[in-house]
Amino acid sequence: MAENSILAYERDIKDFLGYFPNKAVEKLENEDVLDYLLTLQELGLQSSSTARKRVALKQFFLFLGENDVAIHIDFDLIPSIKIAAALPDVISVEEMQTLLDGLPLQDSLDYRNKMMLELLYATGMRVSELLGLTQRDLVPEQRMILVRGKGSKQRYVPYLASLDGL
Repeated sequence: MAENSILAYERDIKDFLGYFPNKAVEKLENEDVLDYLLTLQELGLQSSSTARKRVALKQFFLFLGENDVAIHIDFDLIPSIKIAAALPDVISVEEMQTLLDGLPLQDSLDYRNKMMLELLYATGMRVSELLGLTQRDLVPEQRMILVRGKGSKQRYVPYLASLDGL
């Protein structure tokens, strides 16, 4: 797991335990977990964050059970959190073209910046993925770019001929 994921899970478990300061872990029950998760939703926490907290708690209690701590929580009885599949907002092709046409093209940095914007828009890659690219990531014979994403995931993204001169 990525370090940020581990830290987030650790925070999630500490937050949960802090919600029940006067109750031993062995005394917690399904209703306690449900109460905690419902409170998070009522406070307006995004469903994706609440779902991550549920996963962290499930793994925590599985760990405790595997290490001979008497646990009275059955996550099969705690409903999973439904995450709304919201699509990100994107600018239209016309808006992007207006942006690109308005860029100054006086030196190599200007051309690089324009290419970076075009890559971001055309591929949907993250800025961090773009900034992590090296020339070795270009596969010109297949017109592909090797992109390294979050969690050490890799994927190939096709590109057009305009990159061939790099």
